Amino acid sequence: MFELRFLQKLEFLDLSGNKIKEAEVAYLPTNLFALKLLGNPLCQEGTHKFSYRRDFVLALENLDTLDKVEVLPAERMSY
Repeated sequence: MFELRFLQKLEFLDLSGNKIKEAEVAYLPTNLFALKLLGNPLCQEGTHKFSYRRDFVLALENLDTLDKVEVLPAERMSY
């Protein structure tokens, strides 16, 4: 994944349908509101499915939608 953290005005990012197997949250701008990763190997059933969501939700405090699913305060607190 390219380093996008310097794009501080970027609020919506759609990376769905690619071949992303791993993603570093540190490469993304912290002010993202919505992120789509669906259709990538990263999101497939198995060991990464829930850990990738947890990682992105915890690291991106402004994120309110991940893969078309709202990030609720209760979800944030449960991790």
